[in-house]
Amino acid sequence: MSLRAFTTLVLLASTSLAAQIPAANHPMAVTPLATTLPVDPKLRVGVLPNGIHYYIRQNAKPEKRAELRLVVNAGSVLESPDQLGMAHMLEHTAFNGTTHFAKNDLIKYLESIGVRFGADLNAYTGFDETVYILPIPTDTARIVNQAFTILEDWAHGQTLDPTEVANERGVVREEWRGGRGAGERMLQQWLPVAFKGSRYAERLPIGTEQSIMAATPAKLRAFYSSWYRPDLMAVIAVGDFDPKAIEAQIRTHFSSIPAAKATAPHRPVYDVPGNKLPLVAIASDKEATSSNVNLIYKMPAEATHTVGDYRRDLIERLYLQMLNERFTEITQKPDAPFLAAGASKDAFFARSTEAFTLEANVKDGGIEAGTEALIKEARRVDQFGFLQSELDRARQNLLRSYERSYAERDKTQSGSFVQEYIGNYLHGEAIPGIEYEYRIAQELAPTITLADVNQMARKWITDENRVIIAMAPVKTGIALPTRDGILAAFTRANNAQIAAWTETLSNDALIPTPPAAGHIVSSKPIPGIGGVEWKLSNGARVIIKPTDFKADEVVLSAYSPGGTSLAEDKDYMSAALASQVVGLGGIGSFNFIDLNKKLSGKAVRVSPSITETTERLSGSGSPKDLETMFQLIYLDFTAPRLDTVAFAAFKAQVGPFLANRGADPNSVFADSLTAIM
Repeated sequence: MSLRAFTTLVLLASTSLAAQIPAANHPMAVTPLATTLPVDPKLRVGVLPNGIHYYIRQNAKPEKRAELRLVVNAGSVLESPDQLGMAHMLEHTAFNGTTHFAKNDLIKYLESIGVRFGADLNAYTGFDETVYILPIPTDTARIVNQAFTILEDWAHGQTLDPTEVANERGVVREEWRGGRGAGERMLQQWLPVAFKGSRYAERLPIGTEQSIMAATPAKLRAFYSSWYRPDLMAVIAVGDFDPKAIEAQIRTHFSSIPAAKATAPHRPVYDVPGNKLPLVAIASDKEATSSNVNLIYKMPAEATHTVGDYRRDLIERLYLQMLNERFTEITQKPDAPFLAAGASKDAFFARSTEAFTLEANVKDGGIEAGTEALIKEARRVDQFGFLQSELDRARQNLLRSYERSYAERDKTQSGSFVQEYIGNYLHGEAIPGIEYEYRIAQELAPTITLADVNQMARKWITDENRVIIAMAPVKTGIALPTRDGILAAFTRANNAQIAAWTETLSNDALIPTPPAAGHIVSSKPIPGIGGVEWKLSNGARVIIKPTDFKADEVVLSAYSPGGTSLAEDKDYMSAALASQVVGLGGIGSFNFIDLNKKLSGKAVRVSPSITETTERLSGSGSPKDLETMFQLIYLDFTAPRLDTVAFAAFKAQVGPFLANRGADPNSVFADSLTAIM
């Protein structure tokens, strides 16, 4: 494709650019590691006399809107044997009748003020919490007051009308039925094994069909009165409002709720018990569409309260980033032992337990080989460590992400803050604010050494507390994995001779010889939007529109008419997959992996694509990285790179997906509908 063919190229440019970002001078650490992390001074936190916590933050994005949450520190894990599914059922009945809103009046009222049920207004129930979600407009005091009346009703005023409960049983059963696919069936196979001895294996939030249809107002009220109480609740409000007025609303609506009685049940914290021998769970289903293995290493959860804890978290992020970069590089090889792989460290259901997880999507029949490959890569890091060049790139990317978050601090959407505060209330996650985090990350990141990062594998990968979950489709001619086979893969990996990781890095410029510059043939303003239209000497039409939506981002979109609709039938699949193949090939003299390394520390992306009726380029970049963004655009036109190795790897990845697609009823239905239409 030629640039001349592109009829329109649109740039939405930040007006504030990056001038407001202080230089990252990376001073050596001076803050004592024992220093307690502060609470963001822009956040108002308090506790009412009855025990209800509240979080209030003024935030202007989006304008004249607010995000409200009622967070209940209670979920399905607290249910008694005759209450299965009742925590989730209560989340439903909260919309079907409360003190101030009869039956469905609540939904009708909210939809009348522009809050859509499902899309905006919603709720979710987990093992340990229930969260009610209420976004509202804030330009009318009456609406804001009514919103807190709704939260108050959810907390203390559910009516649990017998007719509404009976009606809702059918609704929840359909939700249960809708989830009864291959994934759910395999979950029921591996959950009792992976969570052996844990209450989490027996308390899925949805409940069972029998428990759902046996729901009664009495059962719901028993759970409601036991666990919906002030000492287990938090109200969160983030948005475009006066914080003092919102605090007054919270005090007005929630202070009168009676405190928990002395006889109220203790809120227990359940654990996932440890295990000496590995727990191996193997699940299969004829409608499964992929083979996957998860190697899970359980460990006690670590809180983040001090600067030292924060430094530990940075080390973990660097370790995971570097290990995942290696996995990505491996998947670019046609003979890769897995189609995709990744490493993560997250909470493992119970709040007191975390898990380091190595996971891989493999070819059918390849779970044991994939398991062996995952362990080998972890052992490679354990034995030889990472390279200094890997750490340098990871650190660049880490600090750049902080820099961008800091630059966008006044553009952050209210919903992002809400999630942080939910995490603080339920899990004690630190909330120091981006201003503090940006400064402390600049201070701490340069002090992190290879030795700091390399010790993670030795700490996380242990012989005890291992859980292996394997999932695969049932297919004629392909044997399912076995416990003995998976454990043998561990033995082979542990006994294998492993070589150190190597890499070669190019110092070449993206464009060795800059192209001859063109020029602007004509320029004219675009009335009404504050934009300008240019005609370039090569025929391209360019529209520039300054904006203040983001502080550190320029967005680009370019298109020309055409697309896959013009391809001959015999070439259609090649045209449809062309943009993916081109993207995996790299550009110029850089393959996909080397290009990503070359772009370390830069906030920039450019992606070509082909739709049914257009050829497109989309991209974005920080103002400080615009030169790189335009170099990538130029190379996409002039130097796309054919990488036969990457193409072979791509076919190896796509093949299993297409081979199993017909096993998925939803895909079969969609294909049939498309063919008929």
